[in-house]
Amino acid sequence: MRFRLIVTDLDGTLVAHRHEISPRNLAALESWVAKGAHVCVATGRHPASALKITSRFDFPYTMIAMNGAVIIEQPSGRVTHRAFLQPGETKTVLNVLDELVPDSRWDVLTLDAWYASSLDDQLKQYVHNLTLELYPLPETRAIEAAKIMTQLPSAKSRELLTAVRELLPQMHVVLSTPTLLEIMAPGVSKGTAVRTVAEGLGISREETIAFGDQLNDIDMLETAGYGVAMANAVDDVKAVADRVTLRHDQDGVAHILEEFWPAS
Repeated sequence: MRFRLIVTDLDGTLVAHRHEISPRNLAALESWVAKGAHVCVATGRHPASALKITSRFDFPYTMIAMNGAVIIEQPSGRVTHRAFLQPGETKTVLNVLDELVPDSRWDVLTLDAWYASSLDDQLKQYVHNLTLELYPLPETRAIEAAKIMTQLPSAKSRELLTAVRELLPQMHVVLSTPTLLEIMAPGVSKGTAVRTVAEGLGISREETIAFGDQLNDIDMLETAGYGVAMANAVDDVKAVADRVTLRHDQDGVAHILEEFWPAS
């Protein structure tokens, strides 16, 4: 099968332990790039965080970051697409979270800054390592934001996901981990961003393969012509996938890419 666009999530998919890409996964991507394929990383991470993982790539690629809110050409760093929550929308989202999860910390991210409803030393160190500016969430809550996120109680995460979606039907609301709720602007998703990237490259749906493991990967797998779920993926992701591969810590991405090795 001839794929021209390879799209992969990072955490729980391409990346295993210690936030590193295995030599086998990296070699598989490099081999496809050498045959003319384009690699696209699609992650919920902030671009500064994702770059700490993808810095090992020595080939041009596209980064979809913050669940599709921004698309960046690499290694140039040129932003080719962005779709952010407007200040009024950010206030609306935070008011809903205030009602449903009043005891949680809310993080509001832009390309250059990180706003949080409460600050602690661990968060300060993490944001410092990303070379972003960290600020307390202003009382106005009026920020143009790439995404808003908060941790949910594990026992109620699916219930709260449904509740937030009902109260914010126009927003894109997902769980990027079993407990990390993330909210983006209307129309923003990994799937939408993948379509944008593919159209820009002149690549068809049938020539696109995508790998993922969490709920925020579902529409991306559905968008691709061939969607692959990791063995460690949640059941919802496996249900929409064309194929289930090995676990992320068993080089599941490489396992599939090697099977469909590009012809010389």
